[in-house]
Amino acid sequence: MLKVVLGSLLVSIIVIVFNFISSAILARALGPEMRGVFGTIIFIVTLLSSFSQFGLGQSYIYCKRKLYSDTGLNIFIFTSVLLITAFSSTLFYFTSANLGLYESSYAIFSLLLLTTVLTFFTDITRLEPSLITYNIKQLVYAVVTPILLILLLLSDVKLTTEKAVIVALVSSIFSLLVVFSYVIKKEILNYPINFNINWQFMISYGLKNYGTSLLGIFVANFDKVFLLIKGGSIDFGIYIVAFNTSRLIGIIPQTLSNVIFGKYAGANEEGLAKTTSRVFSLIFLPMLLLGILAAIVGELFIPIIFGEQYVSSILPFQILIFECIISGMGWILAQRFTAAGKPGLILIRQLFSILPFLLLFVYLPPFEISVILACSMLLASSLRLVITLFIYPKVFNEARPSFIADKKDYSFIYKTFLGK
Repeated sequence: MLKVVLGSLLVSIIVIVFNFISSAILARALGPEMRGVFGTIIFIVTLLSSFSQFGLGQSYIYCKRKLYSDTGLNIFIFTSVLLITAFSSTLFYFTSANLGLYESSYAIFSLLLLTTVLTFFTDITRLEPSLITYNIKQLVYAVVTPILLILLLLSDVKLTTEKAVIVALVSSIFSLLVVFSYVIKKEILNYPINFNINWQFMISYGLKNYGTSLLGIFVANFDKVFLLIKGGSIDFGIYIVAFNTSRLIGIIPQTLSNVIFGKYAGANEEGLAKTTSRVFSLIFLPMLLLGILAAIVGELFIPIIFGEQYVSSILPFQILIFECIISGMGWILAQRFTAAGKPGLILIRQLFSILPFLLLFVYLPPFEISVILACSMLLASSLRLVITLFIYPKVFNEARPSFIADKKDYSFIYKTFLGK
């Protein structure tokens, strides 16, 4: 378990570095306005692909381990791919018409289909105990993107939003090849075709996750939707630099969440309880300290790295850093519920965390809109964490995870490193 965690964290650090390079290149080469346009395209693609998942990837992991460990679910994979691609195509048809996404529409549509299938297959790769395929996929996308961007700049080709979309498309193709090879080899060809599937249970579990995911998507993306409505491309471009840069630190808790869910979904619930609590306690304080350091560094280096045009993104970035950390820590605790087959309970915290955003429709304070949105995101993340901690002992009859690790946690790490 520790080897998987450490390996995944090492990959996360490398991904953070390369994603940061990509973000800096795009911000400088496109400028705030075109960066806003490209950010809008990627945002819509990500949003539509997320809407199209129906929780099928999570359902596959849980049911495969819980009910079908010795049986193939290849029919479920084929059916899911057809469903999610058809649904995302339908969403794109109506979205492109309403938002005027006609320029580079073929490239955007291709990117959407690739992202939709890539997301589903990536979920399935979390069944692999070592998470090697999952980590390779993360690395491939992160490394290929800046390489392609640098090659374009070195060839004296002006970087446009259309070319940036094509770069994202090519990177997605390389990533898809990684996860596709795993799914074909391990989950499809490795088993005979099986029609004896409890479709009702699998779809029901998936939809429970889907309901939670939909609210999560709303909460996680309200700021960007609101800004698209109330602001312009420049405002969106500046905010998206702050948001994307702040997300880099979130790769760490996200990676740990993936490890927990991938290892324990539908499996050892006692191990799930101990691991979730221990991971939360061990990294909460270090993550906050890392956030303080990132906020200080951001104050100094954002103008240097991204350019003076992005100075106004500094304060939103500093707020969003802590929002990302608190949100990530809450999501680690959420794995205790989802991996144990109780995803519906996470719906409660998602519902309450909508409140700060609904208030903005009633009253919008007379401050810079990006700062207001960042503060709303921070408040929503804090609410989710507080509610999760509140219901945790009531649902599982377990001690509430501590914000600070104790001697037992450090002793466990020490003994694990020594192989005892």
